[in-house]
Amino acid sequence: MMKNYRTFKDIKQKGFTMIEVLMTVTMIGILASIAVPRFTGSLEIANTAKVQADLQTLDAAVVMYEAENGKLPADIEDLKPYVNDMPKPPDGKCRLKDSEETVDTTGKEYELTDVTTGGVSQRRAVCDGHTAGDFGK
Repeated sequence: MMKNYRTFKDIKQKGFTMIEVLMTVTMIGILASIAVPRFTGSLEIANTAKVQADLQTLDAAVVMYEAENGKLPADIEDLKPYVNDMPKPPDGKCRLKDSEETVDTTGKEYELTDVTTGGVSQRRAVCDGHTAGDFGK
């Protein structure tokens, strides 16, 4: 009786060669190195837009508070009745207008401060000492 053994050459295997796998991994690495910096730039733009919107909302609340109470709010907490949910700055970096500088807003809070613009003093909402007009591209 003759046994029927299969040899390595008789078996047709399907799969990828090591070169094909290495080329694919290399191409994915190149694409990732292009995409990651663009993604972080998008996060800065989104954070900047949120901070601008929050500060403008708080500035409007200051005006409404003053109109109803006849005085300026002493603290940001005084604005709670005028804002649905008290905003908080996003964690991350925000861009400042007219410079390449960024501000890290991680762990920061919005505050009220007196700002003099063109000889007129106003109470404004700030984030890390910057008003809404300071943020942007």
